[in-house]
Amino acid sequence: MNHTLGITTATALRAADTASAGHDGTSTAYVSLLFPAIPDGGPHEQKPPAYFVDLNLDQLAKTLAGDDDAYDLLPLLYTAAPRVETITHRHAIFRDLEKPPIQQAVESFLQGLEQAAEQRGRMGKAHHPHEASRRLLDAQKIYCEAVRAFAGALRAAQPASVGFRSLADYLDTYIRGDALLALEAETTALLEALGTVRYDVLIQSLHVEVSRHQDEPDYGAEIARMFERFQSGRVAQATAAPSKPVGRWRLAEEPWLNAVEERILTQLAMLFPALFTRIDSYVRRYAEYADEVVVRVARELHFFLAYRHYIAPLQVAGQPFCYPSFAQPGEPIAASEACDLVLAHHLAANAKRTVSNDFRLDPPERLLLISGPNQGGKTTLARTFGQLHHLARLGVPVSARSAVLLWWNTLYTHFERAEDIHNLHGKLEDDLVRMHAIITHSDVHSVVIMNEVFSSTTTDDARYLGECVLRQPPDGKAYAHALAAKHHLTRKDLEARI
Repeated sequence: MNHTLGITTATALRAADTASAGHDGTSTAYVSLLFPAIPDGGPHEQKPPAYFVDLNLDQLAKTLAGDDDAYDLLPLLYTAAPRVETITHRHAIFRDLEKPPIQQAVESFLQGLEQAAEQRGRMGKAHHPHEASRRLLDAQKIYCEAVRAFAGALRAAQPASVGFRSLADYLDTYIRGDALLALEAETTALLEALGTVRYDVLIQSLHVEVSRHQDEPDYGAEIARMFERFQSGRVAQATAAPSKPVGRWRLAEEPWLNAVEERILTQLAMLFPALFTRIDSYVRRYAEYADEVVVRVARELHFFLAYRHYIAPLQVAGQPFCYPSFAQPGEPIAASEACDLVLAHHLAANAKRTVSNDFRLDPPERLLLISGPNQGGKTTLARTFGQLHHLARLGVPVSARSAVLLWWNTLYTHFERAEDIHNLHGKLEDDLVRMHAIITHSDVHSVVIMNEVFSSTTTDDARYLGECVLRQPPDGKAYAHALAAKHHLTRKDLEARI
């Protein structure tokens, strides 16, 4: 009879990422902090984009999601928002979270859900069914309190964003609805009933007998009072806290009930059959209970808070962040004081700051060429450009004082890579194959970032191939013909060079 359901587990979160139904069977408006409408909600990418490693965004995603991705954040970090309205929707949520009352309300709410999930986790690991039932009661009590407190705190904070206002309206209705009121009432009634259970345990050698309490004197309390006069200092302080009532059904905090305690609990269920029958009925009805909107919003709040916590040390160190906009036709693409977010985060851990850069492309300019000495920051700036464009499409603040970026439909990177022994390509051939794929699929709305291109061949050949790519992108065979024509190579010579 082990029941498992973690309100904040990835499985439950994915299952709840759908339109919700009212608690009385009626449909409700779609409530989401990430998406203003249902069609924006999916599908999400389940694998990282090909450019993630080149731009070090895989490191960012791992830090935000954690090793186990408990809140299923990775698909949200992989997927660009489909519309500008979605970006605006998310920016408004981030701006609300800059207000301390809203930030505190959100963190308290998520902490409550974490505690409820912890109890549910213990419920799933409990060996005794009645121990699992008590864990569920504790979890649901914490859940109800967290939701009710969050509803009040969020309404009092007066958020400005449509997402938070819609959530506040939903929670106001939810906490007054029959579903939550019934859950609260029954949870409270059962916990109070359990609090009145009193019993006696008679221990004779290896024999343990459990019976209803007969209103006999509490000798344990009497003995404690007798020896209290001999306690002083540190010992007295340790015993000053109220002790657990004698003969009450209270679960040990950790680890779990031992074999004797489980036998006692089994006999208690036999002594109080009506109460434990009510508990069994409660478990059948509420073991899988989780409001879809609350579950979905919890996941989304983790997305926002994870990113805010990531950039907080950089903001303290003085790195500016902004909410980027997207260039309209005829407008420049530009950013000021932009930096590589992942590198800046690493440096901030050692109280260092990265170097910021500006860039600007005025129409009809669409090519940014970066040159300079080794270790001069060329690759860092290339990553910065790519990170800005990806993060802008996630709807999060970007690491720049100001940024006007391209609304891209595809983003490609071509960074130097080690040879792969599995594809049987030489390094130059691998460069050409990857470049061909980029050229084949890119268009005027693509962002293409090339770094250390064709470094495996001679400087003259690399320059010539680069010109071919920029002027009139050919296919792989055309590259070979171009090299052959330039150097008067035979087919055999060409194969040897590639």
